[in-house]
Amino acid sequence: MSKNIYDEFNYWNKRVEPSSAPEDYHIEHLSYIKKHLDGMKYILDFGPGVGRTFSVYENIERVVGCDISTLYSERVIDESKKYSFEFQLDHTETPDNLPYQDKEFDAVISCAVFLHCRPEKIIGQMKELIRVGKKVITVSKYDEKMKFDIVDIMCEDKHKCNFIYNYYKICEDNNWEVLDPFVYKRHLFFVYKNME
Repeated sequence: MSKNIYDEFNYWNKRVEPSSAPEDYHIEHLSYIKKHLDGMKYILDFGPGVGRTFSVYENIERVVGCDISTLYSERVIDESKKYSFEFQLDHTETPDNLPYQDKEFDAVISCAVFLHCRPEKIIGQMKELIRVGKKVITVSKYDEKMKFDIVDIMCEDKHKCNFIYNYYKICEDNNWEVLDPFVYKRHLFFVYKNME
């Protein structure tokens, strides 16, 4: 493994501004998440950042945000006040061992988070989210043309904090069902849950 691979906790607790993306990209994120939230009342937003997904939670009663960074705490709490759901923000230094009960949440949202998870941690992280949620709605970097088994590292910038994974293979190996997958601008949108 490369010595240049970053430490997620230190990186996200020092990075002052979250990244930006084209408006159509965010519209696709929000549209995808919203269509998978029907009937959900209690969700975990894993890595809420500054609350970019909050506008699609209008029918959710309670949202818990869990993040390894404390930098955006004030901003995300202020953003949550614009909406009617009850919001709680938790911080963790151990995202692969969350302080929640098994299947506590109707759904877990993980939007642009897995792409920043180091290769040796990705499977454990995905397992932990499916442990606490009945399903996981996620968006992450992906490249259909790449040939790889589980992981292929992609360092696009000087921070070396972006990774591509074969989510289909990870889900198959862990007996998780993949629902409604599609690729948009090198990002894979999909839901995974335990096989019934």
